[in-house]
Amino acid sequence: MESALARDGGAVLEIVRFASGPWRVGIEARHVRGARLAAPGAQALDIAPLPVGSPVPGVPLQCLSIALPQGLAELTVRGPVELVHVPTACIHPLPAVLAARCALPGLRALALGEGDAQPTLLCDAQALAAAFECS
Repeated sequence: MESALARDGGAVLEIVRFASGPWRVGIEARHVRGARLAAPGAQALDIAPLPVGSPVPGVPLQCLSIALPQGLAELTVRGPVELVHVPTACIHPLPAVLAARCALPGLRALALGEGDAQPTLLCDAQALAAAFECS
């Protein structure tokens, strides 16, 4: 994962963050080539269902263009879609035992801290796109 420097001199990772079921998911921004509104009837990437009784967010679905070695893939996600800078000090790689048992393709780390009550699941964009490609 590439990083840049924050205003305070600490390294940051630029990610595109979106909702997936009850979770926040982030992928490295360098893999995202564009975003547009998803076509009517498109299904969003939901890595886990929303809890029973939870309202479905009214935010329009977005279609992210993800760069893969073989070309572009389309990944439909729930909003809000936002570009954020995560301090690298807040990024925690998965322990090997959890990484080996993880069912989510491409989950690499968790972003915790910096005032966020909910963690962000940091995923490999190419693995997510390969598993959940919507085009």
